[in-house]
Amino acid sequence: MGGCMVIGLLTAPVLAASVITTVTFNVHEALSTGTSSAFHATGRILRHLNADVYTLQELPAAANAIQYARLLRDQYLTNYYMVRSGNHDNANRQAIFSRYPLIDFDDVVTNTWVTTGNYLDDYTNKFTRELLWARVRLPAADPLDVFSAHLKATGSSGTDPFFDPLRRENEARMIRACLAQRATNAPAEQVLLCGDMNTDWETPAQGQAIAILSDGAAQVRLTSTPVNPVTNLKNTYYWGTNRFDYQFPNPRLTNTLQFVFRTDVGTPPAGLHWLDSIQASDHYPVVYRYVLTAPVPLARTRILISEVNVWRSPDKSNEFVELYNAGTGVQDLQGWSIGSPGSRRVIAAAPALLHPGDYALIQIGDPAWSEATSAGDHLLRLYLAASELPFTGTAYQLALGNERGHFVDAILWNNNGTQTTLADEFNELSEYMWRYAMVTNAAGYNARSVRTPGGQTANGRALYRYFDPPAGDYLESDQTNDWRVEENTLGTPGSINPAFPEPGGMLTLACVLMAAFAAWQRMQ
Repeated sequence: MGGCMVIGLLTAPVLAASVITTVTFNVHEALSTGTSSAFHATGRILRHLNADVYTLQELPAAANAIQYARLLRDQYLTNYYMVRSGNHDNANRQAIFSRYPLIDFDDVVTNTWVTTGNYLDDYTNKFTRELLWARVRLPAADPLDVFSAHLKATGSSGTDPFFDPLRRENEARMIRACLAQRATNAPAEQVLLCGDMNTDWETPAQGQAIAILSDGAAQVRLTSTPVNPVTNLKNTYYWGTNRFDYQFPNPRLTNTLQFVFRTDVGTPPAGLHWLDSIQASDHYPVVYRYVLTAPVPLARTRILISEVNVWRSPDKSNEFVELYNAGTGVQDLQGWSIGSPGSRRVIAAAPALLHPGDYALIQIGDPAWSEATSAGDHLLRLYLAASELPFTGTAYQLALGNERGHFVDAILWNNNGTQTTLADEFNELSEYMWRYAMVTNAAGYNARSVRTPGGQTANGRALYRYFDPPAGDYLESDQTNDWRVEENTLGTPGSINPAFPEPGGMLTLACVLMAAFAAWQRMQ
């Protein structure tokens, strides 16, 4: 490591994720409050299972109910990442929790159900909720694309033994079509489909949704049928013997263990109560362990905010925001935006290609001067009007959003830890893709935050992300140690940042040379 890292400030070296554990669980009404026995029973079960990824269905639809999902994370899944689906049927949402960073997400199928058309073969607009997708960045392994679904159990007027199975079959066809298209576009990805399908594959009267999803077209499959290891029963819904909850891996995932988890039979493990399963939900969680295949070389993008130099009042001519493509693929920044979560400005109205290892420099100027590519000098220059880069306060949340408006990266700065006016924006950001760090507002800071006691952090200072020469990459540990505040400097716009310091804050010559060599290598 060359002695360039501070022992105790960084976490232990990240090991390759060759095996992962995943859980799918319909939590019913457990997250409708943060004080019920169902809430705590669910939390105890999820904490005990200690999975890497959880897909949860039937979360409350209300916008402010996200606080209970956050509370579950803070109390039982500390420092997990989380994303939540939209509200497409006004009743239920879904969520995905991950031990590893969630680097993108979307509701990829959101059609509203309509009654027109042929139920048997026309599945256009035959979807009630959503197919939630999140991409998990695994250490030293390819990303995992996780999909969560919750097929409709009944029609709006109640149970219909003829049309309800057809409804679920049509939803399954839409999911199959979506996954099949993705498999065509990216055939080498690791894919996992989970969820409550409200269909038992062994009960013909409930429809053929499971057969449709696993017929090969979507490149996912139904593997071993998990059972409860004590009762040997397959049921995941306790009002009967139905198995409604499934995991469908694609061929890149090999399951080596699978079971339905219950506490209400036999003796529950330490830390759990006998009634936890019954109290938590009317479903039981389904647990799988997968072995991952070796990484496949593919072009991937990973865009970071690498440096910020703003609020240099009264002279704003030297202000800039710098981005860095830490991935291996070209990223078009057209439609991407920066600013506070509730007020971001588009940084490129036309195609703007940022190549791997290159920087994008966002400065004040005429937008017509903006460049179309970083090819050549490895720097993409983008310009915004001064009014579009309005950093005027001692506290600010700078968020980077992609073309779909989803947060990609962010940094919060504040004045001596006393400013709380950003609480709403902070909470909005923390819902997506950042560890919540046991706080509830901006005063506690999120993982990517900077503060300078006794001063106004932004004014006259550059905020830069440390470079790690041994890794040849920028630090992204989701800790404040990734960042440094540099006083009375214009920063390093468009070029490599300083390396992570030795204890005491000194950089060795070896670190500097290694950083320069890594930058030279990327330019070749």
